[in-house]
Amino acid sequence: MLNFRMLERRTILRSMLPALLIIGIGLIIYSNTFYSPFYFDDEYYIVKNPVIKDLSYFWGPSKAKDFENIFGYHTLVMRYIGDLTFALNYELHGLDVSGYHAANIAIHLINALLAYLLTSLVLKTPRTGNSSEYERLLLPLAAALIFVSHPVQTESVTYITQRFTSLAAMFYLLSFIGYAKFRLTEKKIWYAAAITSAILGMKTKEIVFTLPPMLTLFEFMFFEGDAKKRIKHLLPILLTLIIIPASLFVISKHADIAAILNDATRAKSDMPRSDYLFTQFRVVITYLRLLMLPVNQNLDYNYPVYTSFLNPDVFLSFIAIAALIGTASILPLKTNDRHLRIASFGLLWFFAALSVESSMIPTQDMIFEHRTYLPSFGFIVSAVSLLFFMKDKFCLRNSYVAAFLAIVTIVLCILTYQRNDIWADELTLWEDTAKKTTDKARVYNNLGFACNKKGQPDRAIVLYRTALSLKPDYAEAYNNLGYSYYTKKMFSEAIEQYEKAISLMPSFAEAYNNLGAVYGDKNKTDIALEYFKTAARLNPGFISARYNAALAYFRMGMRQEAMKETSELLKIMPGNKQAQELYAKIVSSSP
Repeated sequence: MLNFRMLERRTILRSMLPALLIIGIGLIIYSNTFYSPFYFDDEYYIVKNPVIKDLSYFWGPSKAKDFENIFGYHTLVMRYIGDLTFALNYELHGLDVSGYHAANIAIHLINALLAYLLTSLVLKTPRTGNSSEYERLLLPLAAALIFVSHPVQTESVTYITQRFTSLAAMFYLLSFIGYAKFRLTEKKIWYAAAITSAILGMKTKEIVFTLPPMLTLFEFMFFEGDAKKRIKHLLPILLTLIIIPASLFVISKHADIAAILNDATRAKSDMPRSDYLFTQFRVVITYLRLLMLPVNQNLDYNYPVYTSFLNPDVFLSFIAIAALIGTASILPLKTNDRHLRIASFGLLWFFAALSVESSMIPTQDMIFEHRTYLPSFGFIVSAVSLLFFMKDKFCLRNSYVAAFLAIVTIVLCILTYQRNDIWADELTLWEDTAKKTTDKARVYNNLGFACNKKGQPDRAIVLYRTALSLKPDYAEAYNNLGYSYYTKKMFSEAIEQYEKAISLMPSFAEAYNNLGAVYGDKNKTDIALEYFKTAARLNPGFISARYNAALAYFRMGMRQEAMKETSELLKIMPGNKQAQELYAKIVSSSP
């Protein structure tokens, strides 16, 4: 009896070892990121986003229509689940970054465990049977360890806003696992889990749009049975494809479906869709290079735009991509080898998962490393499967394969920890970016912003000037330059820069608000009020501008106007403490 219990405990411990190893490695390599600050779009999606600061918007999203910018109502409708997690973080931790990082790291660890589980399930499907016990353990473990430790994942984990990406990947993987378990066990609870995860993923980030087609491919590559019955299984999941277009319809100002789709897929610049597509052929090759050789990582690339398909770089990249997709598509039809089948599916996963952001649908930026997060799972599984194929073909020892995978994992862990050290401080991150991207205005603007936060306005001014030399019509850089002068009490210079920003972007609400702050400090409250009112009119959801306007009314003795503005502000943000305190002052000062 005693021996049986000891054996049982050993079995349980052995079954837990892969999970413990994955979690342990993940925690170690991300242990230096818990206090990494908010970066880049974090300012808009989290720090300055009023929607996530009041949970009432999640019970009635239509109440957030005052925040009709892409980071407010738009994101709430399109990425409801992701926004909800940020709102819960804010409810629990305010703007303490450690809570946000803990959530991001937890999601990444869960994804690595899901990668292990999904790969294990793939090895149990009818088309991949007869694998050895050694392979059933090591292949999924290797894929999960490389996934959790790869440095290209740092942008999706340490950059807080990119939780949209990692959380969407979590639902994507969960949906696959639910579907695989359903097909292997015929238990409907797993089918319900697959559909639920698909729905949640669609409301987290648009990259999940590729899930139903990929599940269809998964069904026909790894399972067998009556075609009609299989299509019947897939139909409800395929119907989730309408969720993202329906969400676009909610936020669109058009009634025409064609106009909605055109609006949703147009570039956020004057770039033609064809130029974006040609450039993405090169970008995809860069992503492959980063996955194979993760060096010279960069937060903000200045990627060249290609305007001709016949450009040698574009054409050769297209040939390489077409060859990989073609091989991955044909190979399962030519061989029954399970490793090649899994490798083919992994490659197709990689390209499909990239297709939303690396095709003819232009996004604001050509390249970002976080876009490889979900695709990387397919690439990694493919690479590990090919390694096992080579092991069998050349009769390599199991110990050699295990040692090679261990070395790869250790190297990746070191690179990830070092990359996270750079992410640990805003100044070091943007200095690293500026060393690698020497000719992009946004990089110098953001480095200047980091210097301002560190109390280095003089250095910030030089950097903003550099940004403007690269892009003379850069309204945001003028606005930030004005703020640097403002912190130095150089009010005339600050006003000049803010006015330049407004001349370039007449709808620049933040610049109007900043101008109002300058005139407020000069005790010209009446002029300041007009600028605050303009900022609030341009952006009704601009909390700071509306608060400043209310405060200006109060200081001018216009209590009724101050009361009205503060009341309106509290309707939008009931939990705003500054507005509550101002309202109390107004009430107590009434005759």
